[in-house]
Amino acid sequence: MSAVLAKGFAYHDKQTSYHKTLCDQQWLLLFRLVNMINCEQELAALMVMSYLMGWGDTY
Repeated sequence: MSAVLAKGFAYHDKQTSYHKTLCDQQWLLLFRLVNMINCEQELAALMVMSYLMGWGDTY
């Protein structure tokens, strides 16, 4: 997948308004996909608090 993205960005090497619009649309698509996946996931309250407090994965 990264090779496909690299080839796409190699083709668009100049910063034009088209390039900016393309990058913004791709970023928005990825943002929406991640949010859709996160909505499907169930998280325990202790796990959420652990990440919010910056403790990471502790047992």
